[in-house]
Order: sequence, then structure tokens, then C-alpha cells
Amino acid sequence: MESKDGVFTGTINGKEALGATNGVTVVTDLRGHVLEIIGIDAVPVDVDMTVEEHGYRFTIKPNEVYAIDVNRVFSM
Repeated sequence: MESKDGVFTGTINGKEALGATNGVTVVTDLRGHVLEIIGIDAVPVDVDMTVEEHGYRFTIKPNEVYAIDVNRVFSM
């Protein structure tokens, strides 16, 4: 993981696997598949996220937990 200019990126074997706006924690399995996105900022965050070349845009509140389905992000 690397964070720069308000965005973090995660890589697997040197290839970018995901990227998102700071203010969230992304939980993955051992293969890098996203299981959950958790809001960790003190205020709601407008998130731009890329996972395996799919783009997502959503707002997440503090301590809110989201999951990603193929075409959508949803609250858990």
C-alpha cells in the first residue's frame, strides 16, 4: 500500500490492484479481492475507488461498512 496526494493504491506483484480516496480501510482476501470497505474518517468521505479496472464512486460515513458486488457498492 502507498498513499500519495489523498489517494492510496495497493499492488500485487507490482501490478496495481486497487486505488481509493484516503479515509477508508479496504479489507481483502489473500488474493486481493475486496471484501469490505470501512469508513475510518471522522466525517463522511466522497470515495473514488478503482478495483480491477472497475470504477466506483460513493459516500461513506464514519464506521460504515460497504461491500462490492460486480456492478455496485452496497451498505452491509
